Amino acid sequence: MKNQQNKSSSFWFGFALGLTAATSASYLLGTKNGRENLKKIIEFSEKLPEHFAELSNHSQTEKGHKNNLNKLETIESVVKKIKNSYLEKIIKK
Repeated sequence: MKNQQNKSSSFWFGFALGLTAATSASYLLGTKNGRENLKKIIEFSEKLPEHFAELSNHSQTEKGHKNNLNKLETIESVVKKIKNSYLEKIIKK
């Protein structure tokens, strides 16, 4: 009984997987919008090593930013700088 239930479960899993693959292929190859999306996917996958390199560089710079969090200015000092720059512009006019 358990063996028969396992075969039935495997059948439906395979059926769903095949149905999904067939539907995806018909969309990507059968419609204009699907072909455009397929081109984008292919272009993205061709540039994947470059994307990983950029991501790696970005994560390394983020580590540097986290170290600089202690050096951030307070909101009050930022507001003062904005006010001062605004006043300097008014005085120059």
